[in-house]
Formats: sequence, C-alpha cells, structure tokens
Amino acid sequence: TNYRPIVILSVLGKVFKGLVLDILQPHFKNIIIEEQHGFMAGRSTVTNLLVFQGYVLEAFSRRRQVDAVYIDFSKAFDRISHNHLLNKLEGYGVLGTMQAW
Repeated sequence: TNYRPIVILSVLGKVFKGLVLDILQPHFKNIIIEEQHGFMAGRSTVTNLLVFQGYVLEAFSRRRQVDAVYIDFSKAFDRISHNHLLNKLEGYGVLGTMQAW
C-alpha cells in the first residue's frame, strides 16, 4: 500500500491550527488593529500590498511625498524570552491549558 503520512499530518495540523485559532482569537479581538493582514482570515500579503498601493496612489494624486520602511521580523520569536511571551499572553487572558500548550 502507498501511505502518505505527510499529507495526513498536514490535514491534522490544519485542524489543530483551526481549533487553537478559535480559542485564541477572542482574546485578541480588541487588540489586533484593522491594518493587520498576517495570520488573519481573508487577508494576506497580497491584500496588504493592495491597501498600501491605495495609500500610494492617493498620495500621488495629492502630490504628496511617499515614504516606506520595510522591516524583516523573521525569527523574531526565536530571539525573545519565552517567559516574557508567556507573561504577555497571561496579560491578554490566555491562561491554563492554552498557555501551557
């Protein structure tokens, strides 16, 4: 037989991600700003670029200067104290089993 455990794990990972997201999202509903596109349903880097393009075109039409700063936060969570992150989560109401996970 031809088993594909990677595919099975991928499906299980997606289901688990959905469960965790459903539990965590209410804690952050009033904290996450409207402009956040990463890790948000229906939003992506493409939607972020479209919004940015709208700002640029609006500025150009008003003959305004446009400045942009790009910052790469890759591996940002690898460089911060895990205790600090856990304290922040606790401050946002993520406690018990969810925090221990």
